[in-house]
Amino acid sequence: MAGSDGSGTPVSERLAIIVPVFNDWTSFAILCRNIDRLAPAWGVRVSIIAVDDCSAEPLPADAQLKDLTNVCGLEILSLVCNLGHQRAIAVGLAAALDARDFNAVVIADADGEDRPEDIGRMIDAHRRDRGALIVGRRAARSEGLGFRAFYCLYKLIFRLSTGKNIDFGNFSLLPIGRLQSVLYMPESWNHLAATMLRSRIPLVRLDCVRGTRYAGTSSMNLVSLSAHGISAVSVFNDLVFTRLLALSAVVAALSFCAALAATIVRLTTQAAIPGWATTVVGISGVMFFQALILSVVAAISLLGGRSSVAFIPARQATQFIATRTVMVPP
Repeated sequence: MAGSDGSGTPVSERLAIIVPVFNDWTSFAILCRNIDRLAPAWGVRVSIIAVDDCSAEPLPADAQLKDLTNVCGLEILSLVCNLGHQRAIAVGLAAALDARDFNAVVIADADGEDRPEDIGRMIDAHRRDRGALIVGRRAARSEGLGFRAFYCLYKLIFRLSTGKNIDFGNFSLLPIGRLQSVLYMPESWNHLAATMLRSRIPLVRLDCVRGTRYAGTSSMNLVSLSAHGISAVSVFNDLVFTRLLALSAVVAALSFCAALAATIVRLTTQAAIPGWATTVVGISGVMFFQALILSVVAAISLLGGRSSVAFIPARQATQFIATRTVMVPP
């Protein structure tokens, strides 16, 4: 199917939209129809690659996905097992990279909270800066107060652990050349947004209002948010371990100074309370050895990670694809 820019002029640029899906087929069908409605104004040939993360519910027979008129291809990749949201995205990106048929890819959730209207704005931003990653930064959030509080805590912990600020999620546009660079980073298997931040590729932040879910309820909870945050921090494990080593050194130095000061006061003055110096020296000694043990564990963990064989999503992620179902042929 040939694409056009809305005026009948053929276009050669192709965009793949990667959509991870886990049981959320009703929302996915609505998203596809909205993309089909908006695609002519974008001036690119749009294909959709859905990654079925081993859903328990099948695609409804009345989804009407074969009736799309402006989408130039729709394929569903079914995974052999449930990998989780981040790794399902990595599989879809690796499949798009293997196709060698796209100029750029967009990652969007199936639930509608990543608005299709903002994809057009990302395409415009990409045309202004072809070498940058276009990332969607939330200008407003629609979740409850509790979720937003924990999300702010996640960003604070990330900032304290790594020294960097992460203010965007998976909703993004990656030029195909930059996608290859990102997927050859082993960290992209665990957390895409943090990997893009670590890649040092220029980022263009685009303020995006969070949309309303098309159907159903979000599966994100405190446990999954905690796991998501830990995955983000793990992308910068070398920075985290370096900071731990620095913190351990400071604690050890303060403990030694406290023990030394207590000893001097006890031996040279009469101001010390009986037993006080022994207590201070004992507590300082415990803190010193805990800091020393923490330093050794951090160093061993960092060195052990460097010597292990890395999983490269660009080469290995597509091994998790069980079947490919073409709903709309290219």
